[in-house]
Amino acid sequence: MGNCFGGIRRRGCSLLFAAIVATGCTSTDDESPADREACLKLRSHVIDVRLTGMTNVDVDAHRAAFERSLGDDFLDSCGKTFSVRQVKCAVEAVDSEAIEACTRSSVAAPR
Repeated sequence: MGNCFGGIRRRGCSLLFAAIVATGCTSTDDESPADREACLKLRSHVIDVRLTGMTNVDVDAHRAAFERSLGDDFLDSCGKTFSVRQVKCAVEAVDSEAIEACTRSSVAAPR
């Protein structure tokens, strides 16, 4: 049985090759549509920003109300509208204006 890469047997070589190919094919394209996990992070960040500075309120109740208000519609729309790049930018934004600037920075993400 032949060896490759200094002693890895054929089966191991095949598995190594498959792993290398799979890794190369899974790189994140910043212009691809944002996935659900990224949109969940964005929704949470948007809520955090909106709650910043609120005093004398039940923050947990307000967070829950915002999550219900935004709901799955936000997540569905986010994945159809925003690119990975836009969501990364928005999650790093420190205020609502910066979030808006990030999310309006280009047209809808390709599907």
